[in-house]
Amino acid sequence: MCADSVSYHSVARRTAMPHVLSIQPTSLMSDRSSRVAPFLRTLACAWRTHVHAAALYVGQAALPALLAAWQAWRDSPAPRGRLHLVWVARPDEQRTALAACAHPLATQLHLPEAANVPGLLRFEAEKEVVITLAVGEPQCVVERLAGGFDGLWVAPQHSGIELIRAAGRLMREGGSLVATLTDQAMLQGLRRAGFTVAAPEQASVGHAIEATFQPRWRERRQPPPVAGQWARRQAVVIGAGLAGCAVAHRLAARGWQVTVLEREGGPARLTSAHHAAALHPHVSPDDSHLSRLTRAGHHYALAHWAALSAAGHAVGWHASGLLQAAMSEEEAALQRRTVEQLGFPPEIVRWVTPHEAQDACGAEVTYGGWWFGLGGWVAPPAVCVSQLADAAPNVTTRWNCHVASLRRVEDAWQLHGPAGELLASVPVVILANGGAALELLPRVAMTLSPMAGRLTDIPAALIGGNPASAGWPRAVVSGNGYVLPADARGVRIGSTYETPPQVLSPAEAHAENLTRIAALLPAWRARLMALDPAALDGYCGVRWVTHNRLPHIGSLADEAVALAQAERLRGAHLADLPRLPGLYGLLGLASRGLTWAALGGELLASQIEGEPWPIERDLAGAVDPARELLHRLRHGLPQGLSH
Repeated sequence: MCADSVSYHSVARRTAMPHVLSIQPTSLMSDRSSRVAPFLRTLACAWRTHVHAAALYVGQAALPALLAAWQAWRDSPAPRGRLHLVWVARPDEQRTALAACAHPLATQLHLPEAANVPGLLRFEAEKEVVITLAVGEPQCVVERLAGGFDGLWVAPQHSGIELIRAAGRLMREGGSLVATLTDQAMLQGLRRAGFTVAAPEQASVGHAIEATFQPRWRERRQPPPVAGQWARRQAVVIGAGLAGCAVAHRLAARGWQVTVLEREGGPARLTSAHHAAALHPHVSPDDSHLSRLTRAGHHYALAHWAALSAAGHAVGWHASGLLQAAMSEEEAALQRRTVEQLGFPPEIVRWVTPHEAQDACGAEVTYGGWWFGLGGWVAPPAVCVSQLADAAPNVTTRWNCHVASLRRVEDAWQLHGPAGELLASVPVVILANGGAALELLPRVAMTLSPMAGRLTDIPAALIGGNPASAGWPRAVVSGNGYVLPADARGVRIGSTYETPPQVLSPAEAHAENLTRIAALLPAWRARLMALDPAALDGYCGVRWVTHNRLPHIGSLADEAVALAQAERLRGAHLADLPRLPGLYGLLGLASRGLTWAALGGELLASQIEGEPWPIERDLAGAVDPARELLHRLRHGLPQGLSH
């Protein structure tokens, strides 16, 4: 029997009874066979009455149970919500489990090389079925997860009470647990963690137990989000660059009706307008937040674009690889040590000598560098157009539409134009319009600063006709600036970093780019430095950057309320800060719009829907738009929050 729920997908979903499931347990489940049907009935209740169901599977031996849930969802009649399956295991466990699994669905789980690196990898196995591979030591991984789950299945070797307690903070009330009893004391630990064990008097050590999450008292400061909390699943996205198109697409994939308002005449007309931009992970010795977020964004973007291409959209991804060249002997030594220290698979990053670099991409560099085999380039406008086309008919676009003001009226946000005309009234608004977002917010503790950048286009005729045949790199090369592979028009190099009001003239910017690339590619130095910068053209855009170069992705803080409660919030955490209901941001992507936009859109859509998040909790905290406000409150600096 399904428990009552506050909000439902639709009236049809609310009245539908769970489908009767026919489960064929596998031998790999051993004594857990009898636990499969009750566990799946809990999930079926969720996907029949809510917008999604989510289950967490821990360990190598949890794979058959995950596949059983997937199969049961397939066999369940419509309507049904999305299914989120999160599998936590070490990379060797995941590969071993898949190699030994005979279930037909296992063949659809292709582990990329990124699955050998700690982190989360998300992809859509089929329409409405989302699988997240959570790679690493299970205890550490579970402690970092965020979102809400309806089921928890723990393999015998990981059925410790500490892991289950960590997972308990993610469980929704009524959620189901299957684990192995390690000792009799575990029963008491489960009760303290909020779980009610079925037939505890029959539980024996070493055998499977079933429990329901039914806490008798408040177990957590912040309970997991409710699935589908919105009465109206309608949203407005302000901005149609990489950020806006990405979040519109991810919400539309969940059945939302989305209106994109753009002040320009079409998508990708401003910062996202250039015809070629590079994509690659970021590497650092300490695997910083920047590195982890960029790696996650890189792999999510590749999977996302592959899905768009498979659907017939001309994304135009060029998997050329990318060389990040060292610019000194010291930098080369650091790059080499970093690769050795991190131990990442060579398919993700490897150190190459100057000779190996030339073999890989045709670039003659002085000191070698990092080779990113999964790097490449794409045209941002093609990505935006593909996303909007794929999201139709759930996305409506309005061009030449300027949002001048935004205000909360009852349970909706009203958006008004320059003349005060009402443009829309919706429960959810996402600001994806760069620095223009600051004009719509009355009080802002988010840093967003403009940084201009100019790219230089060099016609092929100016550098000897056909640059490709003359030895121009076949792949993207970065270092002190970057170059893109040649096309019929010539080559593109860049980019300057100019902080207004100290902005270079076009000729000065082109001269700076030529000087940088001459140092990056010594073999081309003479030809590049012989060019007249004043005769060159190119693209100029404005990046919006944050105080620490990490983007703002998430729910926006209610700073007026926060300031009124400043004393109480001095010891607060991000989850404690008051938020503006239904107002979100995807801002400050700087030079990494290609890398972060798709992942940022998925993160926002997951947060809005109450789903499991595609990145770890600490990483989401590092990009939370309220992080600067929290810092100021903790240090007793509430003044000066306004821009």
